[in-house]
Amino acid sequence: MAADMCPGAAFHCSRGSSSSNFVHGNHDTTMLFPTTQELLSTLGDDAGRTAYIAADGRLEQLRTLLSDSATDRATAAQTAHIVAEVAKSESTRKTLQEAGLFVVLVARLGSCSAAIAANTADAEANNLAVQTLRALANMCYDNEDNRDALLEIDNSIKYVTECLDSNDFNLLKITSGALLNISMDNESVQSRVLECNGAQRMLRAISLATNEETREKYGSLAAHLINTLSNLLEIEKGITDFLSTKPDGLSVLCNVIKTHHSTITRPSVTQDAFIEALECLEPTVTCLEALGENDSVQHIIVKDGHMNTLLDFVDHRPTFALPPLDTDDDEPPSYEDIRKRISRIVTLVTMNDKNMTDIPKHADVMNRFKSWMTLGLHTGKEQEEDEIRMSGALCIGNLARSDKSCSVLMSQYGIALSLLQLLNLEVERVKVGTAVITEGEGGAKAVNEIRSCVKVIHAVVGAFKNLSIAGNAFFVRILLE
Repeated sequence: MAADMCPGAAFHCSRGSSSSNFVHGNHDTTMLFPTTQELLSTLGDDAGRTAYIAADGRLEQLRTLLSDSATDRATAAQTAHIVAEVAKSESTRKTLQEAGLFVVLVARLGSCSAAIAANTADAEANNLAVQTLRALANMCYDNEDNRDALLEIDNSIKYVTECLDSNDFNLLKITSGALLNISMDNESVQSRVLECNGAQRMLRAISLATNEETREKYGSLAAHLINTLSNLLEIEKGITDFLSTKPDGLSVLCNVIKTHHSTITRPSVTQDAFIEALECLEPTVTCLEALGENDSVQHIIVKDGHMNTLLDFVDHRPTFALPPLDTDDDEPPSYEDIRKRISRIVTLVTMNDKNMTDIPKHADVMNRFKSWMTLGLHTGKEQEEDEIRMSGALCIGNLARSDKSCSVLMSQYGIALSLLQLLNLEVERVKVGTAVITEGEGGAKAVNEIRSCVKVIHAVVGAFKNLSIAGNAFFVRILLE
C-alpha cells in the first residue's frame, strides 16, 4: 500500500477561500498554513518535507495545535493533514514520533471516536478522523518501530478500529488502509485490533461492500477491506475470531467469489469491471488460503455448500481476455493464478477426515475431480492445465485415506482407471520432452514441461499409494490388467 492514504485529496479548508491564510482559535497558524498551493508545493518531495519540520518551533507548533482544546476541529484536521503529508517521507517518520505527534493525534481521534462508532458524527468530525488516520498510517508505513510506539499509547488501536463502525464511505476506506499500515507484519498490533472486535467490525464493513442492497454505494471498498482482513488472518486468533463472528464470515467471502466470478464470466463484461473483479478476488482468495488450513473451515466449506462455489470458479472460465496493458499501468491480478490458487484451496478441503466420508457421497463433486484430471490433454494446452490436473489427483489421494473411502472411490467412481490414464499420458509427455532435449531443440521449454509433468505424476503416484494401502482387490486387478 502506498504511504499516502488519500493521494487524490486536496488540502481541506472548511472556511474562507483557498487562497487565504488559516487563522483559527487563539493560535497564529499563518506559518503552518500558507495558501493551499504553497503548502502542497512545499511538501511535494523529501527535501521539502524535511526542511518544513526542521524549521524552528515547527514540531512544537504542530503538537500544540493538535493538543490544545482551544483548537477547533477544522484547524486540527488541517494540522493532521500536514503531518500526513510530511510522513510520506521515510526520513521524517521517526522525528514525528519522537516529537510526540502520536500522542496528540490519538487524543484527537479519540475526541470523535464515540460519535463515529454511533454513526452520529458530523462532516467535520469525519474529516478530522480521516486526516488523523492518514497521519497515523503514514507514520507507520514500513516502520516497525513506529508501529510498536503507537501500540504503547492507551486506546490508540481501539480508536482506529472503532472507525470501522462508520457508514461514511471515505472514512471506511481510510480506516481500512490505516489498519493495514499499522498492523502489517506486527502480531502484537494485529492481536490488539482483534481484541477490539476488529474481525467483527471488518466483516460488517465488508458486508456493506458486498451485500446486494448496499453494494452500489460501497462496492468499490470491498478489495481494500478484504485485503486488510487478510492481514488479520495471519495469526491464529484472527482465524478463531473470524469463525465466531456474525455475519458468517465464510459465507461472506464465498459470496464475494460467487459474485465476482459471475461478473468475469459475463459475455458483456467490460475491461474495467473485469479488472475490478480480479482486484477483489485476489485478497479474498488470500483469506480463504489462510482459512483453508483450519480443520473446522475445511469441514464447513463442504457442510454449508460452499464447495460448489469453488469448483464452479475452476470449471467455468471467462471468455473475456485482458488486452496488453500500457507499461505504465499497474499489473492487475492474474485470473489464471487466482484459478490455480482456488484449486489448491479445494485440495486443502479434501484433507479433512470428515470430508473424506462426506465428499464421495456427492457424485457431481467426484466427477468434477475426474474431469480435472483430463483438462488440457490433447488440446495443445496441456501445460496450462497441469496445476488443475495435479489438484484433481491430489484431491483423490486425500480422499483415499481409509479402506471404506477407497472402496467407494474404486467401485462407484472407477478412480483407478482415471488415474492410470492420466499417468500414462503424463509419462508419454515426459518421453516426448526428453526426445526434444536429446535432439537439442527447444530444450528450455521442454525442461519446464517435464518439470510440470513430474508434479502431476507425483500426485498420481501418491493417490495410487493411498489406494493400494487399502488392499482393495479391485484396485489390484486393475493394475495387473
